[in-house]
Amino acid sequence: MSRPPTVMLLDLAVEDALARAGDRRGGSELHETAGPLSLVRQHDETALAWPARTRPEVAVHRVDRRGRTAAEVAEAVRDAVGSTAASTRTRGGPDRC
Repeated sequence: MSRPPTVMLLDLAVEDALARAGDRRGGSELHETAGPLSLVRQHDETALAWPARTRPEVAVHRVDRRGRTAAEVAEAVRDAVGSTAASTRTRGGPDRC
């Protein structure tokens, strides 16, 4: 089984996720409260830390979505993927984009 060369998290702070959920037509869903969203974010942190710690050949990126448009996020993802393709250096932790 081959492993992915890159792991990427499109990160959104809990406060921003709550604001986006509230702005949707029909409002937020039952699970979209600070408690469950914080727990999901903690699990994401754990999941992202594992390859950074145990698989240094896998590039780990976190793309911060706060205040960015969809086009800006897409550009950050392209930049992260491009830097992974151009680089083979060992990473000690997630790159933040």
